Amino acid sequence: MHSLQTAEAVRKKYPGEKYDWYHLTGLIHDMGKFLGAVYGEKQWCVVGDTFPVGCRFSEKIEFSKFFSLNPDFYDEKMKTKLGVYKKNCGLKNVRMSY
Repeated sequence: MHSLQTAEAVRKKYPGEKYDWYHLTGLIHDMGKFLGAVYGEKQWCVVGDTFPVGCRFSEKIEFSKFFSLNPDFYDEKMKTKLGVYKKNCGLKNVRMSY
């Protein structure tokens, strides 16, 4: 259902054949959740939210209120902007969620 809602929202905001690829992307972007439901995978295995770990969590991350359940949320170093990273360390050195 969510995939259809997303595709429809994209189609309304970006109408026309020029954006057909974008409409399709909106439709399939959550197929992992569908496949997870069919094959019994846990939600964390199939969601597409990706964000840096080892530093302060952004409130812009979907459902960020649940980070309070993560022990890193209470680690003083992890609550800083840079966390375990050095300034300008490069994206290749930043660990990401999956």
